[in-house]
Amino acid sequence: MDPSQINSSQFLEDEADIGSRIFTHYIAPEKIKELSRINNRAALLSVVETLTALTFSILLCLYLDHPVVTVIILVFIGTRQHAVFVLVHEATHFRLFSNRILNDAMGRLLGAIICISFQRYRNLHFKHHSHLYQKEDPDLPLQSGYPEGFLHLFKKLSRDLSGITFLKTYAYFWRISPNLPLDSSLSGSLLRRGRNQDLALTTLVYITTGTLAFINELALFFILCWILPLLTIVPAILRLRAICEHGAVSNIISPLSSSRTNTGPKFLIWNLFPHNVNYHLEHHMYPSIPQYNLPKFHQLLSKAQTMKGAEYRNIRTTLRLIFSNP
Repeated sequence: MDPSQINSSQFLEDEADIGSRIFTHYIAPEKIKELSRINNRAALLSVVETLTALTFSILLCLYLDHPVVTVIILVFIGTRQHAVFVLVHEATHFRLFSNRILNDAMGRLLGAIICISFQRYRNLHFKHHSHLYQKEDPDLPLQSGYPEGFLHLFKKLSRDLSGITFLKTYAYFWRISPNLPLDSSLSGSLLRRGRNQDLALTTLVYITTGTLAFINELALFFILCWILPLLTIVPAILRLRAICEHGAVSNIISPLSSSRTNTGPKFLIWNLFPHNVNYHLEHHMYPSIPQYNLPKFHQLLSKAQTMKGAEYRNIRTTLRLIFSNP
């Protein structure tokens, strides 16, 4: 779907794109329109790739009974659960499938699989885009204030990995707070209705899966190989990725330096930034561009002289920045 065809009466922030008007002098509008075109086949391949990797790793964990191998596989499962989250992110921006009904249905289903409300996340994420680093940004407490020293971030990530913070993490994706500004066009009642529908679907998915696991005497295996990574690995990755994208940036006022694109070894990027989510500066410039076209957009921007000073960093440099002392 062409971004100009999106029904803004449903989501006022879902325009051709949030904040992108200030970048029109970088890339020709015709090229942006071309890059914004949704490729349903590419989207389907992304979904199949992620779900296949999850299925294979779970089966591998079932048949390879070795503690060290199991730990490695559990970490990998967590990275693929996070990859599902990134696909939900694509659907949130109406960038997964060109058919709006299919896009939202898949977003809801994938969200239910990893226990987040698709409706609630869409509301939160649009606020993040339209109010980046402002008081209305729901991600401000997560990404601001860095660097705060190695020990500070190490403690945060350790708490995530120990499972201490999972209630807070998932409350973010479900709680309807009267203090958080709602989407411009959705009343609180409509937002709650969508959230409750997500809750019903998530409950159905987990009751069905849990029952099947129990019947087949795999209840403990289900808890170990699915629930445990979801409560430990995923919160840690979500925190680390968010800080890599927006933490310790050079200038929170400039749109070229308030978001960061991270590059690095392919295997590391694939695990920490699946589905090209590492091209975060490009995503904030034009949320209409689906993830599989972000590398092309990055190449175009890299050639633009006006992009000097943009937050393009190797992941090693980013990690040194966010873990450094203030």
